[in-house]
Order: sequence, then C-alpha cells, then structure tokens
Amino acid sequence: MPFSPARARMMIATRCGPTMNVYPFSKPAHFVYNSHTMVDQPGVMLRQATTADVGAALPLIERFFAEEGFHAPPGQMRRQLLGLLGDDECAVFLAWQGQEVVGVATVTTTSGIELGLSAEMEDLYVLPTARGLGIGAALIEAVKGWCRARGCSLVSVVVTPEGQAAHDLIG
Repeated sequence: MPFSPARARMMIATRCGPTMNVYPFSKPAHFVYNSHTMVDQPGVMLRQATTADVGAALPLIERFFAEEGFHAPPGQMRRQLLGLLGDDECAVFLAWQGQEVVGVATVTTTSGIELGLSAEMEDLYVLPTARGLGIGAALIEAVKGWCRARGCSLVSVVVTPEGQAAHDLIG
C-alpha cells in the first residue's frame, strides 16, 4: 500500500494464528515469548513490565512522543502508563541492554462481535543507539506472543503519516 499523507492513520492487521505475520516485520517461527526472552544480541533481555517499572518505561514513552511530535498534557503519559501497567487486558514490554532500558512496546486489547478479542500494538520505541540490533522485532514478537497466549484473533498496528514519513515502516 503506497503512503498517502492524506491518510489520518494506516493500519496493518494480521490474524493471530500459527502463521501470523505483521507486515513488514518477521521473525523465525521458533521465537516464543516468555517472561525473560533474550534477543539475538548478547546482554539484551525483554520482559513484561510491572507497575514498579513505570520509572524505567516512562522516559522512553516521553522520548517517543517528543520525537514523533505527539503532544500530551503534563502528567497524562504517567497516568496512562500506570493504567496500562495495572490492567490485565494490556501489557508493556521493556528491552534491557545491560542495566539500561533501550526499548518499549505497549499493547491493549478489546472485545467485539466480529473478531472477539483483538489487540492493538500502540507504541513501539527503541533508543537510536540500540537500533539495528533486532530489539524492535523482538518487542513485536513479544507482543504477538502475549496476544496469542490470550487468544486474540487479530493484532493491529497503527502507523501515523508522521511515523511513515520519518521511518518508512510500511514501504
């Protein structure tokens, strides 16, 4: 699908199943998320965040919003992040490189008549110094694994026109 600046949002969706793929991201089928998944790089680990991790996750979310030009009233990001961290129907994943948090992904779920339980990966951010190491792809796989474990029928990813223009995420 060609990029069009006139589009307010672009959605990439995939059915959850044994051959699930989220274009343009892919990872070998043997990748399975668990609570402490190692990435293909030494010293990099993923895990699902808890409310105790708000101080680690928030700076990455704030940096992501600032870099992408998203605006939120003071305090809103912290409140919303705490809400996600405390909600069993949502998840936040962190990627650690040694003692530093270098990546974050958030996912929420919803129920509907047509699809039943479905999910949306709302945020994905990796620090510029950690890009190119497979951390973003591993965070996506963690989100997909979490969704599969909950029985989601669909995972969607929204790419804003700004995100597409800056990163060419969907070609």
